Amino acid sequence: MKKNLIIFFIFLSLIILCYKIFTSNKIAKYFNFSKNIKCVKSINNEIKLTQNSDYTFFVAGHVYGSPYSDNLGIYPKFYKKLLEDKIKFDFGIFAGDITRKGNNESWNFFDKQIAKLDYKIFIAPGNHDIGTTKLNKKKVEFKKRYGKLYQSFKFKNDLFIILDPYENQWSIKGSQLEFLKEELKKNYQMVDNIFIITHPAIFYNNNFNIKMNSFDGAGDDINFWKEIYILFEKYKNNYYVVTGDVGAFANEFELFCKKFEGTIFLATGMGGGERDNYLIFNKYKNKIVIIPETF
Repeated sequence: MKKNLIIFFIFLSLIILCYKIFTSNKIAKYFNFSKNIKCVKSINNEIKLTQNSDYTFFVAGHVYGSPYSDNLGIYPKFYKKLLEDKIKFDFGIFAGDITRKGNNESWNFFDKQIAKLDYKIFIAPGNHDIGTTKLNKKKVEFKKRYGKLYQSFKFKNDLFIILDPYENQWSIKGSQLEFLKEELKKNYQMVDNIFIITHPAIFYNNNFNIKMNSFDGAGDDINFWKEIYILFEKYKNNYYVVTGDVGAFANEFELFCKKFEGTIFLATGMGGGERDNYLIFNKYKNKIVIIPETF
C-alpha cells in the first residue's frame, strides 16, 4: 500500500512538472506577440476618440500566406475574412508578397479576387512579387500590370508613400530617394499624418526586436537611419512606418510595434496559422487608432 502511494505521488509530481514546462513554454511563446499588442494599445491610449472615425483602411503583409501551401493568390483564410468582414474600409494596402510565384497565372487569379472587394487595393511589392534585383522578369511584368513600383497618394489629409526597397538592396537611393524627399518637403506642413509603406522592415537594427521572414535582397549597409530617418526629423510630422514581411511562420513575431522618438514602427503578416493578423487604422480628427486584427 505504502509503495503504491509513493508511486502515485511520483507520477503526480511528474504530471505537475510536465504541466509547468508546457505552460511556461506557452507563455514564452506568446510573450513577444503580447508585448507588441501592448505597444499598440499604449499608442491608442494617447488618443481621445470621437463618436465616428473619419475613415478606415488596413495594411496586410505577406498576403499569400503559408510558405507550405500552394494557393495562387491571397491567403485563403485572409481572403475569406475580407469577404465576410462587416467593416467598411475606404481602401486597403497589401504590403508585399501578394502571390507566391509572381507569375501571370497568379496575378490573373489575384485580380479576380480583388475585383470582388468594393474598395481600392494599393500594393507595396515584395520579393515574391518583383524579385530582388533591378532587372528581372517579375519586375517587368508587375510594372506592365500595375504601373509604378513606388508611388504616393493622399486621402483625407493624410499622405501615403509606398516604396520599393528592392531597387537598391533595401536602401532608398537615386530617383526614388529624390521622390521621397520631394513628397515630404511639399506635404509635411499640410497633412496630419504620413505613412511610409514597404514590404521588408528597412528600419531593422539590433535595437528593434523583429524577426522577418527573410532577408532576400538585403545589402550590407541599408541607408534607412542615415538618409531616410533624418528626413522625418527635418520634415516634422506624425510618421508611421508600416512593413509586411513577418508572420509566415508560427513564431511569436507575427506582429511588431515600437514607438521611437515619435515615429511609430509596425510590421504585420500572416501564413503561420497562429496569430495571423493585419492592421486596421481608424482616423479620428487628426489622430490614428491602430487595431491589430487577428484571425
